[in-house]
Amino acid sequence: MKKHIIAIGIIFVLLLVGFSGCIFDGDTSYEEDKDVVYDEELSIEYFIVEPGLVDLGDSAYLSWKVLGAKSVSIDNSIGNVGLEGKQIIFPTENTTYTITALDSEGSAEAFVKVYVSGMIGTSPETTPNMQFVKDDTHNKLTVASADPGNLQWSDFEMTNSSGSAWQNNSGAVQAGQYIEVSSGTATVNIRHISTNTLIGTWNFN
Repeated sequence: MKKHIIAIGIIFVLLLVGFSGCIFDGDTSYEEDKDVVYDEELSIEYFIVEPGLVDLGDSAYLSWKVLGAKSVSIDNSIGNVGLEGKQIIFPTENTTYTITALDSEGSAEAFVKVYVSGMIGTSPETTPNMQFVKDDTHNKLTVASADPGNLQWSDFEMTNSSGSAWQNNSGAVQAGQYIEVSSGTATVNIRHISTNTLIGTWNFN
């Protein structure tokens, strides 16, 4: 009888120790498992129009991507839009489109211009003189000089053998700004829209 009582007592103690081990294993260190979210800085990654020159009645597309904004809007009756998107437009005259991004601390803006054939533009009607330095290693065209000084990036249309060349610039064309070309692109063309002048052709292998 005593042996049975002792055996029951031993089992009870073992069970108690086992349960206590499930509740507390003696290790007081732990790492909280949670996602850490950092606020993105407000920026307009790109805002482009394709093509930059259309015939009256034809369409073009606005494309954009914005980071860190609470709200994004585009003028000329487009209104509020998402952080990233594409919008078809049917311009009836030379039109400048402005995208505005807002956060709790401020705003950011960028603009593009689309030209309609036959309309008198506000860009220089003389053929601009632009010089680029080609960097095959990084697939870039860097502006060496641009004349006249009031040239705007929206005055130019850039195409390549696989679509559109990529340039993350807005406002005035300035020396030191560059155009990034997608890898594998064979030929890049840059054309001045209002005078329909080919500025240059560059081959990337």
